[in-house]
Amino acid sequence: RNYIDEGGNWGVGFDKSYAGKNLYFGIREHSMGTILNGFAYHGLFKISGSTFLVFADYFRPTVRIAGLAELNRVSWVLTHDSIGVGEDGPTHQPVE
Repeated sequence: RNYIDEGGNWGVGFDKSYAGKNLYFGIREHSMGTILNGFAYHGLFKISGSTFLVFADYFRPTVRIAGLAELNRVSWVLTHDSIGVGEDGPTHQPVE
């Protein structure tokens, strides 16, 4: 789980505020990787982002840039593959 307990959620609406530490990207893996790299370039935070392993191709360029730039302050958490399809249904199954 990639969540800071008692850290609050960043943003507007429901339980979110601009003082929160947890960012939600939705289904935007490439922008998630880009923003994480930006935080790492800044150097103030050690940051991590997580997504399903099957979506890793969507943010492969940003992971590659983090590796080439030697950004050691970024952690990528890739969770379960399509072994057991969860609540999202068949969207996480391979197309083969």
